Parts: sequence; structure tokens; C-alpha cells
Amino acid sequence: MRYYAGLDVSMQDTTIAIVNESGDLFRQMVSKTDPAAIAKALNSTGVQLEKAGIESASMAFWLIHGLQKLSVPAICIDSRTMSRLIELKINKTDKNDARSIANAIRGNHYREVHLKDQKSIEMTMHMNIRRQLVCTRTKLKNGVRGFIKSEGIRLGAVSHDKFSATVRQAIETSSSTVQVAIEPLLNTYETVSQNIAAMDQATEALGAQNPIVALLMSVPGVGLITALTFIATIDDPHRFKKARNVGAYLGLTPGQYSSGQTTQMKGISKCGSSELRSLLIECGMSILTKSVVWTKLKAWGLKILRKHGARKAACAVARKLAVILLKIWQTNTPFNFGTQEEQAKAEQERLSELAREEASQKKKSKTQSKKAKPKQEIRKGQQAPALTPSNQRATMEVLQT
Repeated sequence: MRYYAGLDVSMQDTTIAIVNESGDLFRQMVSKTDPAAIAKALNSTGVQLEKAGIESASMAFWLIHGLQKLSVPAICIDSRTMSRLIELKINKTDKNDARSIANAIRGNHYREVHLKDQKSIEMTMHMNIRRQLVCTRTKLKNGVRGFIKSEGIRLGAVSHDKFSATVRQAIETSSSTVQVAIEPLLNTYETVSQNIAAMDQATEALGAQNPIVALLMSVPGVGLITALTFIATIDDPHRFKKARNVGAYLGLTPGQYSSGQTTQMKGISKCGSSELRSLLIECGMSILTKSVVWTKLKAWGLKILRKHGARKAACAVARKLAVILLKIWQTNTPFNFGTQEEQAKAEQERLSELAREEASQKKKSKTQSKKAKPKQEIRKGQQAPALTPSNQRATMEVLQT
């Protein structure tokens, strides 16, 4: 008899449900949320488990790594897939959730999530903390700007290093109440800026330790933050069967709704890491607008930009950029800018396309001008225009008939 376990994890307690291969409930219990306590509870049942499933969450990696070290066959399953199955239950309880997870594993109605190693998890934490500090500094800066507007003070573009001194100088003529109120925000702003500077130094040290970072940064528009975030998010470059699958993994491919005769293409799915997706789109926009170096990627993106606009072009370049970064990581080779022949061919195609667009615009404007031309009317007392020879022959034929 085979047995499967489902674990519904909460902050303090974890509900465990064990079912057999027929779907019958074998044992249900509650344990403390700790790998050692959960392993002890599972071993007390005296059965050999095939799999023990835990939904993907913030504590899932810690629990699964700990359970695997204790010889428990724990796996991480996609919480989005499980949420649809759990919604089928009328009563939402921890016991029902744990049993639903166990039955999903028994019936193979789940999707297993890739487990990152400890180094990638720590790198992800480092990048997320830095991003949180940057967001906090931005909120503080915008808050101070908004507060001092009531005093008629409107700051222009000020760098991070000079912001506090500029604000203090601007509020010198204000009342002491305003100065006392603004000062704690400026002190917090300076502290956060110092912490960001320390995090940047640690980030540069992380990049220097990893040789893959230099390869990824060989792509125009890709910097240290994007390269480290990509490495921390992907973790294992060989876990994708095809390199193009990384675009769908990061939510850069469009969704689709198809039913009967109706087929609709939606926007990008926005699955996966939102931080890495936004960084790649920013890199795509930089390649299209700021990069002065010719590359095959930029030439391809400019074609889309001329037809569909900058937003769609940046998103398309970001998807292709993710595939390129993954292939660079897999093959351990730098970025290929393209040959001079390819550059000349791309330039010729661009010029011919511009010529076609110009000819099309001229033809369109000529057609519109013909349609907009008013008909000539003969007013009373006005002499009719002279007939052309062709019009005279047509008139004589009509009169003869």
C-alpha cells in the first residue's frame, strides 16, 4: 500500500493529512511548524511515504530542505494550481486543505516547483532587501517634497547626496515647528542612503565572486543589478528544456483565451518574478533608445518599435534578452554583437522599409486629397466650364441616341 502526505503550513502549526493509494484517509494530525517536529510526527505513523507535499510559500524552502535532510520525501508544489483544487471544497479548513494536497499528489494533479539552493536564496534575499531600501528612500524623498510644498518650497532635480542639505537650506526661513517636523525624515533619509551605499558595496563584491556576472554584463544595457537578479531567480540554467521557455517563466509571453470560434490574445501573463521582469523591460528600453552600439537584438527591436510602438517593442526585446542571457549562461560564451555583413543587411532593410512607408504615406495622402476635393458647382449667371473633346463626343453620342 502506498501512502501520500499533504502538509498545510501556518506560522505556528502545520496540519498533516495522510491518504492511501485508494484515497482513504489514513491519519490526520497537527504538528509544530518545524522540520524536526514534522519529521517526528510523520515517522510516528509507521508507514513509508511516497511523497509529502508542501505548497510554495515563504517558509516552504526552509521546511523542505530540512525535511529532505531528515530523509522525508518532501516536494514543493505550485500554490496557484492547488488553490483551484482547494476552492472546490465547500468548507475551507486546514484539515480539508491538507487532505486536498495529499489527494492531489496521489492523483498527480499538481505541478512541482524547482527548489533553489541556499546560495541563490541568500542572493535573492540580498537583492530584495536592497530594492526595499531603495523604495524606502524614494518614499521618504517624495514625502519630504510634498510636505514642504505647503511652505511654498518647490525643489527641482536634486541628487541623493545633496538632498538633505538642500532641504535644510530651503526651510531655514520657515517656522521652528516645520523644521522640527522635517528633521526626523531627513535623518532617516540619510541613514537609509548610508545603508544603500553599504549594500551597493556588498553587491559589487557578490558580482566579483561570480564569473557568470561578467558574461551577462557583456550584453549592452545589462548591468550588475540585472545580472545578479537573473542569476538568483533562474538558479539553474539547465532546468529549462528549451531556452525560449524562460520567457514564459518570467511572464513575458502573451496569454490566450480561446473558446469555440473566439480566439483572443491578451497581454503578457506577468507570472514569475516581477522584479526581474521590470529590470529586463528597462534593459530592453535602454537597448532601443540609449544604446549606440549596433546589435542584431537592437535591429530586431527597432523593427517592432516602428510597427507597434515602444512599449511592445521593449517587452519583446526583454523576452528575447532573457533567452539570450540564459544561452550565454549555458554555453559560457560572451554576447554576439553580429557581423558587419549582418549590420549592412539590416541597414539596407531599414532603408527599404522606410522608403516603402514613405511611398505608402504619399499614396494615402494623395487619395485623401482627392476625396476631400469639393465638386465644382455652376451658380446662376455663371458660365459653364468648357467641355473637353472627350466630353463633347460623349455628349453628342447621348443626343444622337
